Amino acid sequence: MSPFYKGRRKVRDLSDRTPEEQKEYYRNRLLYYLERLRTLREARQFLKEIGCPPDWAEELVRMAEEYRFLDDAAYARSYVADALKIRHASRRQIRYQLRLKGIQPELAEEALEECPVSDEETAAYLVSRRLKNPSDEAACTKCASFLIRRGFTYETVKKVLPQAEPEDDASFEENSSFEQSK
Repeated sequence: MSPFYKGRRKVRDLSDRTPEEQKEYYRNRLLYYLERLRTLREARQFLKEIGCPPDWAEELVRMAEEYRFLDDAAYARSYVADALKIRHASRRQIRYQLRLKGIQPELAEEALEECPVSDEETAAYLVSRRLKNPSDEAACTKCASFLIRRGFTYETVKKVLPQAEPEDDASFEENSSFEQSK
């Protein structure tokens, strides 16, 4: 077997060890995995991937919760703060990502309520960073598509995206007649 495990965790043969040693092994692996904030679902999935028996897995997850190594509410607050400040994600995209990670919708909403940044502020920031020439219609369309893909609503995009103003018909006629007379 190659030393690279693409997407799969290495499962160790623990048949020669006592049940206490096996359980200690799984506990240590879980604690190492939990050095970074994780969700309950991620911890359960990790234990399943390394071959931990389901009854031990639940016991280890409860132990990690009891010692506050696993806390979905803290994870949601941290994720929301990072997503808004670093990635400038929309609230809709954040809700979706938290749901994929196994966070309850109520916890996600509580975490989003704690952050004072609105979708309009975030979208306006992205527009200011991305759109160099507001009068360029193609650039505005491209920026609008970017915002929609990031999870912002069409109404939010319409509010924050500066509309390219068409030139006055009179000034256009003057310029075209000026060029024709030359």
